[in-house]
This record gives sequence, C-alpha cells and structure tokens, in this order.
Amino acid sequence: MWLGPAQIEGDTLDLSEGPAGATLRVLLSSGFGAFSGTVQGQQAAMTGLKVALVLDSPRHDGPLRFADIDVGVRYSFDSVVPGEYRLAVVDDSDLFIEGADGLEQYRLVILPVKVMAGERIILNPSVFKRQ
Repeated sequence: MWLGPAQIEGDTLDLSEGPAGATLRVLLSSGFGAFSGTVQGQQAAMTGLKVALVLDSPRHDGPLRFADIDVGVRYSFDSVVPGEYRLAVVDDSDLFIEGADGLEQYRLVILPVKVMAGERIILNPSVFKRQ
C-alpha cells in the first residue's frame, strides 16, 4: 500500500497520520517476489548509497523503494508485487526521486527485471559515480 509517496508496510492501514489529499494505492497479490544481491564496486565507495527499486509502469509513476547496503555490500527487497521493475544504486541525496523516469541519470547501470509471484531474483547492480 502507498499513501502518496510513502509505502505502508504490514497489514494495517492507518490513515490518521496521512497527508490530506494524498492518493491511496493498494496492490493485491496472492504471491510476492523478492530481490537480493551484492552491489558491485569498491566497498569504500558504498558510503552514502542505497539500492532503488521502482515499478516500471506505463506512466512511469510507480513509487520507489530503497534498500540499505550492508557491510557485506548486500541488499534485499522482500514482498515485491509481481511486475516489471527498474533497479539501480543511487546516492542518498537522490531519495526523493519520483517514478522510473527519475532514475534517468543512472541509465548506464539500471537493471530492468520482471518478477513473477513467488520468484526470488538475484541481481548484482553496479555503482555509477557521476563525473
């Protein structure tokens, strides 16, 4: 579930703290997929980075999810609704990216992927540093 740009985790929808006029989106699925992997690049370069996952919708307006990169340079996304996605390693300063088109500056390292219900996918994205 998403209320505006915020994803709501779990199975309880509490609208008491939601922004007025925000769009409520609820996606239902009998089976979710998952993404995980190891970020490719120098470990020292991982500071200030996250892995971004966005639904590649026809209007490119899907909300982004972010995963931290742990000390073993691994990341994971659980409870991923089946569909087509784009995944990229992004700077912490880019956490307000909106939709799949917001990843355009990372186009050289975007990984497009399709996930099916119950599927666990391993993706090893690369770090892209701006010149």
